[in-house]
This record gives sequence, structure tokens and C-alpha cells, in this order.
Amino acid sequence: MHRILYLLAFFIVELSIAQPTESKLTIQKRDWSKTELYDSIYQQIEITDDPEYFKSLHDMVYFDEEIADSTKLKFIFRAIERTKELGLEYHYARFIFFKSILSTQAGDYSKAIELANESMQIFLNLNEFLEVSSCYNTIGGMMAHKGDLEAGKTYLLKALEYIDLEKNDFSYDRVRIDHLTVYGTTFYWDNDMDSAFLLTKQALDLAIEKNFTRQEASCLNNLGSIFEKKKNYPLAKGYFEKALCVAQQTQMQTLKANVYKHLSDISVASNQFDSAFYFLDKGLDICNQHHSFIPIQLTLLSKKSKLLAERGAADLAYSLQLEHIALKDSFFTLEKEKEIQWVEAEFHLQNKDRDIKALSQQAAIQTLEIKQKNQALIIVLFVVLFMVSVAYFVYRQRSLKKQQAQTELEQRFLRSQMNPHFIFNALNSIQEYIVLNEKKQATKYLGMFADLMRVYLRQGKTKTISLGEEIEALNIYLELEKMRFEDSLTYTITVEENINTELFAIPSLLIQPYVENALKHGLLHKEQGRKLSIKFGYYAESKHLVCEIEDNGIGRKKSMKINKLRNPNHKSFASSATKKRLELLNYGSKKIIGEETQDLLDSNGLAKGTKVILNIPMELGN
Repeated sequence: MHRILYLLAFFIVELSIAQPTESKLTIQKRDWSKTELYDSIYQQIEITDDPEYFKSLHDMVYFDEEIADSTKLKFIFRAIERTKELGLEYHYARFIFFKSILSTQAGDYSKAIELANESMQIFLNLNEFLEVSSCYNTIGGMMAHKGDLEAGKTYLLKALEYIDLEKNDFSYDRVRIDHLTVYGTTFYWDNDMDSAFLLTKQALDLAIEKNFTRQEASCLNNLGSIFEKKKNYPLAKGYFEKALCVAQQTQMQTLKANVYKHLSDISVASNQFDSAFYFLDKGLDICNQHHSFIPIQLTLLSKKSKLLAERGAADLAYSLQLEHIALKDSFFTLEKEKEIQWVEAEFHLQNKDRDIKALSQQAAIQTLEIKQKNQALIIVLFVVLFMVSVAYFVYRQRSLKKQQAQTELEQRFLRSQMNPHFIFNALNSIQEYIVLNEKKQATKYLGMFADLMRVYLRQGKTKTISLGEEIEALNIYLELEKMRFEDSLTYTITVEENINTELFAIPSLLIQPYVENALKHGLLHKEQGRKLSIKFGYYAESKHLVCEIEDNGIGRKKSMKINKLRNPNHKSFASSATKKRLELLNYGSKKIIGEETQDLLDSNGLAKGTKVILNIPMELGN
């Protein structure tokens, strides 16, 4: 009986892992009678597929001490069936775990361990480590209770390991307190009071720090039991009295009755018999008022009867013995009824599984018959579809080859147009400098011009070039343009560290026209402080090279107005050529080059430049 009563403390902690939530179910309960509420809940279980409803149901039956065990069994077994049908693995595992706790309370420890293992495997597959740790906790507590203390300790250490994987979970501290308390219980059963004290004290300190009242009361109760066993009665009494004080803030009636039982034992050991009777009566009052844990009530009645007999009150002792016998008989009957209800629920669940299997087999047979009847039709359809697919594939390949040939001719023609255009612009850029400046500087920039021409001629012969080659050409081109702007232009070319410029390939003559547009339309009409930045970045997930070309020029709208005033028929060759080039590159391709132009505005809504963003896939083509 002593071990059963101490196991009670274990369940008090188990039921305080999390606090009850204000769910739809608990709100409804205030307005309905119990019968109406329970019937409505059971009907709702049959039709709902909402995971939140099953969460609320679990919390209600887990925390509501007023619900009869028979009703809990009904809810739990049907919820297990329903969540399994719906494939709600997490909620199914939670109800299986609750069934494990009910099995423990029914005294079927082997079944409890089996169910906890089943739920634990599901939680492991779902990476729900907090629930995994709770399963290890339950299994460890049950194995220790059965007498295998070493195995119990091993499982409880596992529980502490897994809970440390969920340190950021809001329930982490509550569950850790639970694990430490149960772990301390195993050392209590093993008569290692020092270890039991250290673990329970650690749990108590954490409960006080986090203001967890229920866990604090449980830990104080357990510490009182430890010092009572060590026969340090003053210290034990102090802990029990603190437990009572803290428990007054909760509805932990069972714990209060258990504490009064311990206080009466200490009073008897200290020859304070009046106090012993006082505490026994207080414990019995709680049991009678709240229909609390019957084994405690039986223990209190037995102790009071024995104490009365020893004090010479034989008649009163005899009366209590009769009450004890009647309560024990009713308790035995109640346990048998629970056992019958449990067996009936298990039988119903097994029959349900058999019905599902039978229906599945019948459905499989019907499916096989349908397949056999339609097999010939499927073969005919397959042959027809295959022939159509072959014909379409041949037609598609011929069309693609014809289109690719046409695209290649257009690209070559476009490149042949673009090279003279670049040469013309570059010559204009250095013409004035050659005439007005010294021969040495002119020679220097003519050399740069020659280098640029060599690069352009080389690029014009190929479809793609390396990013390094493009950056080399841009540097030369921009240095020549700086000369035209009389050093009022500053530019930067930035490449992210994760980009190997020699390995990244881009279409030739792609970026330079956008840079030219920025200079000729954005920065040319700006008097001072001309700035241009070119940035290259790479997104590994999408395998895209991103090029951002940003200037602090006058903006597109103002540039268009100026160009129309100067030449109403003006059209930018770079803009039109680039647009046509993108159309040709993107035609028939699964991964296209994206272009986005952004007008940059200041806080007053005035133009402060333009940004062009190019998204270039690294695997161009089909």
C-alpha cells in the first residue's frame, strides 16, 4: 500500500505537465448539463476532422477530474479510432499515451508500457521530442514501480536527454520538473535518499523559479516523504506543511489528503496522538467531500481505527472497521466495473479494426475485378496514346530545329550590328580627349581603346563568355567613359565571394548595353557627382546570377523628355537591341533571363536614379 500511495505522487506530477487550455469544450461545459455535453462531444467525435477539436478533447479529459473514468474511456477509445481513421498521427499518439496512463491507473503496467512504446515510436517519427521524453518518463516510472529500478533509471535518463532537445518549447520547464521528480522517486524506492533529495530539490527550485504551483506542491510532498523515511520528523513535517500551504492555491485534493496521512504518521511517531487524530480527520473530510483517491481513504480509515483501538475506544474502532470493509468492497466492485468497461472498450476497438480490414479486403477484390475488366481497354488506349505521342514528338523536333536555326541567324545578325555600334561610341568617347590633351595621355587611352576592340571582336564570335571576361570589358569601357566625363564619373564593380568569375558563363554582349544606357540617358545630363554601381550576386537555391546596374542620374522620364526635345525620332539602339536579344535568348527556353527596371525616388518623390536588375539562369536553354 505504501508504494501505491507514493506512486500517487507520480501521477499528480504526470497530470501537471501542462495547464488546461481554455478550449471550446470547456466553455460549452459551463452552459450544458453533463449528460448533454458528453453526448454532444461523442457525436462530434464521430463527424469532425478538425485537429484542434481533438486537441481540446484531449485537454478536457486529461485535466478535468470531475469526468468519470467510464466516460473518459469512452472518449479516449473513440478518439483513438477516429484519429487513426483520419491519419492524424500526432493526436492518435497523444490519445494512445493517455490510454497508457489509464492502464497504469488500472494496474495493468505491462499494457501501459506497451502503449507508451507505441506512442513513443510515432512521436520519434514526427520528431516530437518533448512527447518522446514523456513516454520515456512513463515507461521508466512503470518499470521502477514493477521492481526493475535500474531499467527505470535508464529510461528516465533517456527522458532527460530528449527533453534537452526541446529547450525552446514553452512546456520544457514543466516537463523537466516532471522528469526530475519521477527520477528522484526511483532513488526513493531504491532507498538512496541522498540522490532522491538532490533530484527532487532540483525540481522544486525550478518549480519555484517558474512559479509552477502544482509542481511545487508535489515536490514539497515528496521531500517530506524522503525525510519521513529518514526519520527526520521535524524537517519532514516542515516540508509537508509547506506542501499543504502551496496546495491550498490549487485543486489538488488527493495530494492534500495524502499529506494529512503523512502528518498523522509523524504525529504518532512523535507520540502526539491528538494531532494524529486531527490530521486523520482532515484527510477523511477531504476524501468524503471530493470523492478523492479511495486507497488513501482506506488507509486513513485503517490508521484511525487502529489508533482508536490502541487508545481504548474499541466501539469507535469497530465502527470504523465496518466502514473500512464497506468502502473496500465498493472499491473492489468499482475496480471490477472499470475492468469490465476497459475490456468492452478494447473488444469494440478490436472489432472495429477487424471490420476495417474486412472492408479493405473487399475493396481490394473489387478493385482487382475492375482492373481485369478494363485491362484490354487500357492497352488499346496506351497504344493509341503512344502513336500520337511519337507523331507529336517528330513534329515538335522538326519545328524546334527550324526555329533554332532561325534564332541563331538572327543572333549572329544582331551581334554583327552591335560591334560597329560599340566602336562608334568608343571613338566618340575618346575623340575630344585626343584632340585637347597631351600625346602621352592620348596614346594611353588609344591603347585602352585597342584593348576594348580586341575584347569586343572576340566576344562577337561566341554565344557565351565567362563573367570574368565581361567584367574585364566593362572595366575598360568605363575607364574610357570616365575620360569623356572628365573624371566626374565614379563607378564600382562588386562580385560576391561565392562567385567564381571564370566558371560562371553568361550570353555575350548582354550587360554592356544596360551600362551604356545608364551613362547616356541617366548620367550624361547630370552635371556633377555621377555614380554608377554594378553588383553581381548568386542565389544557389534558384541557380540564378543577379546583376544590378544602378545610377544616380536624372531618371528615365526626364531623360526621355530631353531626348525628344533634341530629336523627336530618337530611339536608343542599345535599348532596342537588348530587348530583341532577350526575346531571342528566351524563346523556347524553360529558364528565361529576367529584366526589371526600377525608378529610384527620394523622400519627396523626385527621381534620384535608375536601377536595372537582370536575373540570369546558369543553365540556359531547354
